[in-house]
Order: sequence, then C-alpha cells, then structure tokens
Amino acid sequence: MRQTVKVLFAKADVYIKTGRNLNVAKDLLKRYLSLALTPEDPPRSQAEKLLKQVQGGLVFLGEALRFSAQALRANPVRSLLTGLGW
Repeated sequence: MRQTVKVLFAKADVYIKTGRNLNVAKDLLKRYLSLALTPEDPPRSQAEKLLKQVQGGLVFLGEALRFSAQALRANPVRSLLTGLGW
C-alpha cells in the first residue's frame, strides 16, 4: 500500500514537470491528498503546491518556454529573423 501512495505522487510530479497528462496529474494528486499519509510519504504541502500549479496554469508558462527554446535550437536563423520582425 505504501508503495502505491508514493507512486501516485511520483506519477503526478512527472506529469506536471513534463507538461503532459495534466488532468490525470490533478486526479492523482487529489487521490493522494485524500489518503492517510505517513512521515515517509512526500509532504502534503508539496502535493498541494503541485495541485495549485496545475489548477493555476503555472505549468503552461514552463511549457511555453520549453517550446520556444526548442524552436530556437531547431532553427536559430529563422527565430532571429522572426524576432527582428522579418
């Protein structure tokens, strides 16, 4: 059972950090917060913080920055010209 609790948190954390399956991550965190946690488990405050990120849209800013960095690496000349308004 303890392993399952840790897996819920870990999966949600990975989903949020990668910007994927955010609805699933939100459900996993809600389930995690509804369980009786022990001191061995990740803190409830950390799960609440992640849940606020998903609900507040902070994740989308990170996703936008990652996307911009990928575009810049993929084609720096085009990115420069776009930035200059050409």
